[in-house]
Amino acid sequence: MLTPSQTPSCDPSNFVQPFDYVEVNLYHHNQFNRYIDWDLEREHGDLGLGSGVQSLPPHSELGKRITKPQNHEALKELPGRIVEQAEMNISLARLRLDNIHRAHPADVINPTVADVLPANIVAFFDAGMKRIEEQAPPQRALGLRVIAAVTNFDFDQRGLGFEVLDEVLRNAERPNARHEANRTHSAPVMSTTALPKSDGEDEDAHVLGARLREMLHATRGFVVVKPFADYPMVAYCKTFHMYAKENYNEALMQAREGLDFRKIQFDASGLGRLVESGR
Repeated sequence: MLTPSQTPSCDPSNFVQPFDYVEVNLYHHNQFNRYIDWDLEREHGDLGLGSGVQSLPPHSELGKRITKPQNHEALKELPGRIVEQAEMNISLARLRLDNIHRAHPADVINPTVADVLPANIVAFFDAGMKRIEEQAPPQRALGLRVIAAVTNFDFDQRGLGFEVLDEVLRNAERPNARHEANRTHSAPVMSTTALPKSDGEDEDAHVLGARLREMLHATRGFVVVKPFADYPMVAYCKTFHMYAKENYNEALMQAREGLDFRKIQFDASGLGRLVESGR
């Protein structure tokens, strides 16, 4: 047994954090699926999903109808459909499940492909966007422009490289940017040739990292960076990409109008790059 004098010190000065940020992989597909099964059976009774709910309630109206033999395929597909729509995001899963619980059984058993987002998901994103709009003016403008830019293209693309996005944003920040965008001149082209290491390389990397963190902080989690050399930036999920691209938010729509995307082209890998005028 340790005496008080032998007990290891827990003084805060002994704790060291030798990094700027940490990436944590929270991808637990099996647990996510089990949560969907658990919530469905907790609300609608025994659906044969084996969720482990200790005390199953009686069948709801949906539970009664979806467990009929003729609806076997609908029951089989329901959990997977929710998982796909939720995109491994527990908040979206909760909202999608709430919609299932409130829906008419016929709409769950025979779903149609909706071309609009559910009202509760729009409200969820609206609340998040309000946090961005309440930032100080420089951070507000940056956050809105970053989101507007990365969601201007198809979600299935690889994304906009960080330096491309940064150039688009800096062009928008210049005086008379809209007027200059209509003039014929060449834009910088991202080189694919490795440059020799220079004395200023570490400083450049520091500036790049600071600018990238500034963008991510201003977007409040709605934009993420893919783990590739060009730092492709995309919306954090496809549902939010649709929300932004389809103009559910007026501030994003206005921010997009101030950006010039004409010099951006996507290469074979799906990465957005700047190209010279006249190409």
